[in-house]
Amino acid sequence: MACIDSGGAISELLAFGPVQGQTTFVQPRNGNVAAIVTIGPPALPSASDVCLNTSDTIEVIKITYDNVVLHIQQNGVDILTFNFGNVDT
Repeated sequence: MACIDSGGAISELLAFGPVQGQTTFVQPRNGNVAAIVTIGPPALPSASDVCLNTSDTIEVIKITYDNVVLHIQQNGVDILTFNFGNVDT
């Protein structure tokens, strides 16, 4: 995300985090576990709260999620984790 000035130029790059996706409960069927889990971008802050120039606007330029780790748990205990590393969108 970036602060964009009135001329359309990037005046400041912004970083946010950490974020956590929602917990999804999956009922196994015939020994198989299948689910789709997504995580969206963080809510956009007000430019007046994060930009040096309060007349700037906020724009999403690129989103990179750092250190993305999937945790599969049973009874609150990790039984499998997978580290995806950094993920660009």
